[in-house]
Amino acid sequence: MRPGTLGKSQKTVGLREMRNSMTRIDALEAEANEFTINLITERFAGIGQYHQAFSKQFAELIIRECAQVCRDQPNIYAMKADRDNCALAILGHFGVEG
Repeated sequence: MRPGTLGKSQKTVGLREMRNSMTRIDALEAEANEFTINLITERFAGIGQYHQAFSKQFAELIIRECAQVCRDQPNIYAMKADRDNCALAILGHFGVEG
């Protein structure tokens, strides 16, 4: 195998992880959509505000998911305080409350 190339089993694992990731992205997108529709309905806002509200909510959900990945790492990677600091740094960087 040439340097920098993936073997067949590595490609399979990568595709599986990508598929799982896309499934999670789809779930976050659906959650953001539901939130936005409810928000617009509650505020009697026009559809023109949908895109802005959806984009903000979708981004926030992805940021929270990234922060949670930090928190969920096992102790072999970092101590809990370090994982929490990583999560808070991600949230703070994007202005999302933890």
